[in-house]
Amino acid sequence: MSGDMKDVGWEPHRLTGGGRPVVPDEDVVHEAVFLEPVGYREAPRRRVPRFATAAEEARRREAHREALGHVLRAVSGSPWADELVLRGSLLLRAWYGAEAREPGDVDLVVLPPELPASDHWSRRILEGVAALAEHESRDGERGGDVEIDAGGAVWWELFAYSDSPGRRLSLPWRSHDGWLGSVQIDFSFGEPLPQEPDVAFVPVPGGEVPLRSVTPELSLAWKLHWLVNEIPRQPKDLYDAWLLARHARVDRELVRAVAGTARIAGGRDPLDVRPKERPSFPAHEWYAACPDGAGPPERYVRELAERLREC
Repeated sequence: MSGDMKDVGWEPHRLTGGGRPVVPDEDVVHEAVFLEPVGYREAPRRRVPRFATAAEEARRREAHREALGHVLRAVSGSPWADELVLRGSLLLRAWYGAEAREPGDVDLVVLPPELPASDHWSRRILEGVAALAEHESRDGERGGDVEIDAGGAVWWELFAYSDSPGRRLSLPWRSHDGWLGSVQIDFSFGEPLPQEPDVAFVPVPGGEVPLRSVTPELSLAWKLHWLVNEIPRQPKDLYDAWLLARHARVDRELVRAVAGTARIAGGRDPLDVRPKERPSFPAHEWYAACPDGAGPPERYVRELAERLREC
């Protein structure tokens, strides 16, 4: 880990021992797999890889989707399937197809909310999901072209970077044609769910898997809360909130319930934001986070505000 990471207090923890080194092929362009600190309330994240050709980008995206599929199958078939509730971009892709952003990570809420992130049972969940994801990737019938290395997994504490304590697990993967990458899994602990979870059938390569999931209404309530109260604000939250507001019902009581359970108090009501307080983003940040966006961020802010006024 780089000195910069240690300087800001981010020390990764090895999940299991005996990780196997991966030696990249000399004739293949690889993603640089590393994490960087990027701001006060954001945890370290992977930098976006760059590619020499569109074909390379498409192949790497296909490999990452396969790795995500291994993780989702592992969660769905795990002993903790009832305690792990999916939220985030994977759900939006399941609900809205290509309208949603390309999913990059797996975001899970751990039940019950009374379970502390530091509990030994929590550690067993991380270790178990990592081991099952590796097993799925090596399964003779469903494995495919991407293998996950649970022995190379690392995790970070997320307490200071979200409304609830959590852990971020990074699982390295390698494709048979030499691409390297990692799947990031966020486990949120102590997160009250003001609405009962649903079940979603999430697409994975070769089919779909059932997973406990939050509802579109709760997803929208969270996105609105983060969009108004997070520091720094995330362009992806604007796009997701805009998309959810087009399809899901805006539940005012649920929006205020989310604000009431936030760990960091004193936030603004997302349904009572003045025009001058609306979020704004530099164009380069917007298009980096939402490359398929049809227009500047101001358009999405305006249309989201109009939708919220209608409810």
